[in-house]
Amino acid sequence: MSLTHVLQVFFALMMATIGVSQTSAFASDSTKAKDSSISIFALLDRKSKIDSGSDEGLTLDEVKGDIDFRHVSFKYPSRPDVQIFSDFTLHIPSGKVSLTSLCNAMSSNTDIISCLLGYSLES
Repeated sequence: MSLTHVLQVFFALMMATIGVSQTSAFASDSTKAKDSSISIFALLDRKSKIDSGSDEGLTLDEVKGDIDFRHVSFKYPSRPDVQIFSDFTLHIPSGKVSLTSLCNAMSSNTDIISCLLGYSLES
């Protein structure tokens, strides 16, 4: 066996070792990604309590009125340890503010929409 062959084997083993060590560094990231994807698909597969395709209930042609939030506390059911709103109070006079402008002004649009839909409100 010549020196050239020995060096080729040595460098091949070194490259394999480096490859294995770099791959193992991503193992925890791939586990986190797998767990996250399971959580996302569980949320997507969850059946909503509101049936948007149902014709049941009363549909109003025109609704006018003030919107008042008084001392609202709000947490998502999937994250009960994270407080979204705590003692939130807001008055929206009829015809003065559009929901679009309100949501654009708020930092978390989905939280406001969720509150308007009555999703997991705690008072």
